[in-house]
Formats: sequence, C-alpha cells, structure tokens
Amino acid sequence: MVDDVTNGAVADFRTFCVQESRYIDYSHDFRVGSITNHDDDAAGPDPIQTETAWIMSNFTRGLLGAYSPNDIQWSIWKLEGQQSTDWGNSAALIKIAHTAVLGGWSNDGVNVLNLFWADGTPAQNQLVYVPALVTASEVPEPATVVLLGTGLMALVRKRRRARRRHGLQGIVTS
Repeated sequence: MVDDVTNGAVADFRTFCVQESRYIDYSHDFRVGSITNHDDDAAGPDPIQTETAWIMSNFTRGLLGAYSPNDIQWSIWKLEGQQSTDWGNSAALIKIAHTAVLGGWSNDGVNVLNLFWADGTPAQNQLVYVPALVTASEVPEPATVVLLGTGLMALVRKRRRARRRHGLQGIVTS
C-alpha cells in the first residue's frame, strides 16, 4: 500500500512488484522514471501480460477476495517470467485471468510505475491501477508522475521515521 502522508487528499493505492529479484531499499533515493504499459529493464521495454493487468485490475477493485496477496504476487511473477513454478492458488488465478483475456477482456488502466535509483539504474517496478475512465487529457502524464512520486517519497519518509523510532535501521518491513 502506498500512502501519501503529506497530503490526505491523495488516494492510497495498492501495488505489486513486477520483478521478484529487485527490491526497493528505503535507505537510498530513487525516482519515478515513467508510468507505462511496460517494465523498463536492461533488455528494453517488456510489456506486461494482459493476464497480469486483469489480476491487478480485479484485485484493486476488490474482486479477488478468495486469493491471498501471496497468490496474487506469485501469479504476477509467473506471468511476467520471474517464476517457473506455481505457489498456493496462483495456477487457478492465472487460469481465470487467461479465460477472461480469451473472452475479450482488455487492460482497463493497469500500468507499470518504473522506479530508478538516483544514478539512473533500474530499481523495483510496481503495478499501478488508474481506471481507464480517466483519460490522458484529464490527467497529464507529468502530473501523474509527480503525484505518484510524491506519494512514494512520503512512504519512504514514513518508513525511515518508523525505523528510527523502533531502532530498525537495517530492516525493511511491509
């Protein structure tokens, strides 16, 4: 959950990691590079799978209550080529997503928040859901980047304060 603690009017949003092997280290600065329909990585743009978008869209709208966050994360990693095995109920969830896509479902607002370290190297990328009812003319890309970047930076500040308060300098928890 990303929470902008500096502005209560900014809605919190839920997210899942695109890559299994990359992490956000809250003790270092990172920046929002882009919000796109693909994961920016060293090999170039890697479009997210439509099934991944279906899972994120339905999770965000509260329609996947039968699945744990672990089922959802593992499904995303498997769909995005980060995992080769099934875990929990991920196979069932992937099957439902695949059926929905075959039935004509198309991405209704799921994108990738591409995060980079201050030196420009790729950091963890996160899925975000911005409903398709919001058009590009209503929310320009730069404003979206600033809004999400502000929320993420507020989250970093909040985590740093919590670690200082609890003496957990080297531990990052969810």
